Amino acid sequence: MCCGRMPTTRWPSLPAGFKLENGMVIVPAIEVAVVDKKADAKKITELEVKEEKAVNRCIFGTKRKFPSRQVLEDRRSRHMLMNFMRRGSVQQFSEAWNGYRKPPSEQKYSEDVGHIHQGLNFEPTREELNSLAKACSRLWELDMNRIVPGKDYRIDCGEGKKVYQKGDMASESLFSWLGDDVLRKPTYSHFCALLDNYNPHQDKHEEIAFVEEIARTSPIKYLHRYLVQKGVVPQDYEDFKRMLASLWFDLYGRGGNSSCSTAFEHVFVGEIKGRGQGESEVSGFHNWIQFYLEEAKGNVDYQGYIFPRRRGESPDLEIQLLTVQFEWHGVLKSVSNTLIGVSPEFEVALYTL
Repeated sequence: MCCGRMPTTRWPSLPAGFKLENGMVIVPAIEVAVVDKKADAKKITELEVKEEKAVNRCIFGTKRKFPSRQVLEDRRSRHMLMNFMRRGSVQQFSEAWNGYRKPPSEQKYSEDVGHIHQGLNFEPTREELNSLAKACSRLWELDMNRIVPGKDYRIDCGEGKKVYQKGDMASESLFSWLGDDVLRKPTYSHFCALLDNYNPHQDKHEEIAFVEEIARTSPIKYLHRYLVQKGVVPQDYEDFKRMLASLWFDLYGRGGNSSCSTAFEHVFVGEIKGRGQGESEVSGFHNWIQFYLEEAKGNVDYQGYIFPRRRGESPDLEIQLLTVQFEWHGVLKSVSNTLIGVSPEFEVALYTL
């Protein structure tokens, strides 16, 4: 969904020599499609699928594909944008970044980050650079801001169902309760500020504040060192933060519309879009915090979990990867993979990786 009016100028602007035509970023001697699902889908190799299964098996002990296919498509779109940004000069983003960035006196950041992360090594090993599964496992270990099932929250999975089955199989909400202090955590708080009536045209200050906060955490620091070793981001951490903000919050065209959505909006906030014949569908919406908040507002109707492919496996109170079905504003999301309890910085790092 897109709301608000278009700004008079884009942030950040395209580098000199680049232009936008019909949803395509035209680069001198190079043509990069911002979104081309059909062409992009062909790039799913057997190796990618094996690596995704390995990630899930390594972290969660199950062979289900992780994350969802839609999330994989969005990750590839963001990688395309990252490759485009590498061809331009990061310096051209500095002026726009500093214009939206609030002065230190107006920002509130956590005070204990330095103490928590003291002595940690964020350099990826050779094995992690060669294996996405090992890199994701390292990210999981570095997510010290993740909340604990039974201590910080409780879920009620209800009854399971097949994807094609109709009807509500859950008599209760997915979240039974959430600890009072959870959403007061610094990165959680900045994340929630973005979710509240998210408008990609107007929320630049909140976007920068969120990036500044998560950039102080272990998962993002590891992400930076990992991508530096891969040669896709600059060594300078300030330049990297600007690039991360552009990657997640730049507007791009989707479904024939020009500059109406962001990667953040799709993956974390969710979108409702038409699919013809007067029908609508929920796109994205893979974040547990957004699910909790929308469920608390009465906008989400949890309808049960999707049966795992392997028999004998059922979710319990401590599961942290859950495939669910729900309605959002009366529109059905038949399948959605959600990581329960992980921190915002972990998900940003994971999907950027």
